[in-house]
Amino acid sequence: MRKKRQYSAFINRIGIGISLCLCLILALPPESTAQSSDTRTVQITWPAGDRNNNGFTSASISMRYQFRNCFGEVSIIYLLDSNSLNTSNQYWFNGEIRTVPNDRLPENRSSISFSGRVTAPGGRNVGQFRDDYAGSLAGFGCFGQQSRVAYFRDTAPNADTEELREQFLRSLSLSANRPDGPLSQREVEAYFNRIDREERQRIQQEERERARAEREAELERQREERERQAAEREREREREREARAGVGGTGAGAGAAGTGSTGRSPRSGSDDDSDTSTEATSSEDTSDAFDRARAEAQVAEAQAAADRQQVRSRQSAEITGAAIFLHFFIGRIIYSDIGREIPESHYVTPGPAVIFNVGYGLSSVPTFYNRNMNGEERTTNHASTTFDLGLMLEFYPYFSKNMGYKFDLNFHVGHGLLIQDFSFTAGGGLHGYL
Repeated sequence: MRKKRQYSAFINRIGIGISLCLCLILALPPESTAQSSDTRTVQITWPAGDRNNNGFTSASISMRYQFRNCFGEVSIIYLLDSNSLNTSNQYWFNGEIRTVPNDRLPENRSSISFSGRVTAPGGRNVGQFRDDYAGSLAGFGCFGQQSRVAYFRDTAPNADTEELREQFLRSLSLSANRPDGPLSQREVEAYFNRIDREERQRIQQEERERARAEREAELERQREERERQAAEREREREREREARAGVGGTGAGAGAAGTGSTGRSPRSGSDDDSDTSTEATSSEDTSDAFDRARAEAQVAEAQAAADRQQVRSRQSAEITGAAIFLHFFIGRIIYSDIGREIPESHYVTPGPAVIFNVGYGLSSVPTFYNRNMNGEERTTNHASTTFDLGLMLEFYPYFSKNMGYKFDLNFHVGHGLLIQDFSFTAGGGLHGYL
C-alpha cells in the first residue's frame, strides 16, 4: 500500500508540472506572439544536374512562410508544402541524360535545405537564416518550425508599439537561396543501376552466344573441309584405279591378239573376274613398289653409316698420331734421368722430405654396363684400357734409408688407345716402409 501511494504522489506531481508549463505558455504576454506578416509562398528551385552532378534537369517545391515577432526577435516561420514537388522526367546520371518513367518520379519531399536573406524597404539588410532540414511539420506560433533573423532592438529600435512592429514585419522581403546542388533521388538512381546491370548481363549473354555460334560454325567448317578432302582423296584413288585398270586392259588385249594368231581362243570369264584380277595385280604392283623403296632407303642408310665411320676412322687416326708425338715429347723430358740412383747422402740425416713423381702407365677397368627401363642390359663404355699420365706428390714427415712413412696424393689423366674415351682419377694414401 505504501508503494502504491508513493507512485500516485509521483504521478500527481508530473501532472501538476505539465499543468504549470501550459499555464505559463498561455500566460505569455499577447504582444509577444501577436505581431506577424501575412502568409506568403516562395518557390524553391534546385539547380539543374550536369555531367558531373547527378540530378533532375529541373525541380522545384513550394514553401509557405511568414515573419513574426517572437519575444523580441524577428523570426521567420515556415512550412514545406511537400506535395507541391514538381520535377522533369529528364535526369543526369553518370554523365548522360536518362528518361525517368512517370511511375518512378518522386511525388513529394519530406525536407529540404531552406535559407535566404531578409531585407527591409530600400534593400536594407535585416539578417540571414538557414535550416538544412526544413520540413512539413506544423507548429503553434513561435513554438513551430522557425529561425531567428534578427532582434527588434537592432533592426527596428523605434518600433515600440504593436502596430509599428507589425507594420515593420509586413514590410520585410525574402530572397530565398537555391539549394547547393541538383535534386537527386536515390530510388531513381537505383532503378538506373538495375537497368544498366541488366543491360550489361544481356550484352555479355549475347557475346557468349555469338562466341559459341562462331565456334560451332568453325567446327562445322572444319568438318566440311575434312569431308571435302576425304572425297577428293577418294576421287584421286578412283582415278588411279581406273588408270591401272586401263593399263591392265591394254595388256590383256595384246595377249588376246597373240593367242588368236596362234590359233588358241582367249580365256573366257565375267567382267567381275576381270576387275578382281586387275585390283589384285594393282595391289601386287603397289606392294612391290613399297618393297623397292624400302630396300633403296636401307641401302642409302647403310652407305651413309659407312661414310660416317670412314670419317671417324680418319679423324681418329689423325688424333692418335698427334697424341703419340705429344707423349713422345713429354716422355723424353720425364725419363731423361731414368736409371739414376739416389745418393747415400740423401739418407744420412733423417728428416722430412717432399718428392714429385711423374710417369706414364696403363690402366684397365671392367667394361661398364647399364640397364634400361625394359630390363635390357646395354653396354655404355667399351674402352676398358687407357694410357695414363700420372703425377704423385709424396710428403715424408720422417725419411731415412731404413724406415719412414709418407702421405701421398696422385692424379692420373688418360685416354683410350684409339682416342675413343678419356679418364681422370685421383687418390691418396698413407704408406710406411722398413
